[in-house]
Amino acid sequence: MPNTPHDLFFRKIMERWQAVAAEMRAVLTPGMAALVDWTQMTPVSKSFVAPPLRGRYSDVLFRTRIAGRPGFVYVLAEHQSSSDELMAFRIVEYMVAIWNCYLEEHPGAKRLPMIIPLVVHCSPRGLRWNAPMDLADLLDLNDSERATAGDLVPHVRYLLDDVNAVNAQQLAERELPPDVLILLLLLREAPNNPLLVSLLLDWADELRALIEEPGGLQRWETVVTYIYTVNAGRIGIQDLDPVYDKLGEKAREVAVTIAEQLEARGEVRGEAKGRMAERAETLMRLLTARFVQLPDWVADAVSAADMDRLEMWTLRILNASTVEDVFSV
Repeated sequence: MPNTPHDLFFRKIMERWQAVAAEMRAVLTPGMAALVDWTQMTPVSKSFVAPPLRGRYSDVLFRTRIAGRPGFVYVLAEHQSSSDELMAFRIVEYMVAIWNCYLEEHPGAKRLPMIIPLVVHCSPRGLRWNAPMDLADLLDLNDSERATAGDLVPHVRYLLDDVNAVNAQQLAERELPPDVLILLLLLREAPNNPLLVSLLLDWADELRALIEEPGGLQRWETVVTYIYTVNAGRIGIQDLDPVYDKLGEKAREVAVTIAEQLEARGEVRGEAKGRMAERAETLMRLLTARFVQLPDWVADAVSAADMDRLEMWTLRILNASTVEDVFSV
């Protein structure tokens, strides 16, 4: 499953340990946060999300030390509208995969490293997270049967940052780097939002802080690329001029360059985008006719794809046995 704009945006911002550390500390208890050596955070260049689900989730993994011993911090972002009822099970899958990788590197290990899993939920439709957060709650047992099973019922919990449960002001009050704050706000608010320009004007101080920090212009490129890509057909090169007036000429120059590059590839407003929309609609009709029931991630993947991917996926329908085959790498 090719990367979506949401996945690329999330990974680019969260590649820095400082970004992940700030997001984790916002949800951990002070006592647990004190056990983590944040200065020893090292990224692991591997995704544990299965290819068919990468249109729905993004993940980053960092090695560190927890209570003085090897440990991991794992952040999974859910950027579709609906909660995944099986998230607790998926977290178990990913944790087991991480442990297997660790045991391959340390074949003589007799203990498993601590993993702190965090799910970040940013729904563009404003829906709150309502899926079970403990593996035990997914087991098909009533209360009486659960009590009888006792310690046989497995418990694995994950941390949750439901960004939809707080407003922009509450997010701004967290001790987050500017790029992480903008990431959370845009994952929730940016896709196909006719009010986005007004919101960006409200966030001008945060955007200016992002641009002015070390490496900020590079991260501003990432932000602008995401804004234009998820609003193709709605926002063009000139539409963000009021925002650039507040952010300065360097911000404008970077943003205009990005917009021109995307426009040249047909990824910003224009005739090419109209053809892409028609091709995407045709692909969805063919997928529904071929497989009837489509997973939630399919619509997001199709809407975020470029023309080359749409054409490739359309051709694959003829020989695909499952919908996952259509989108496989």
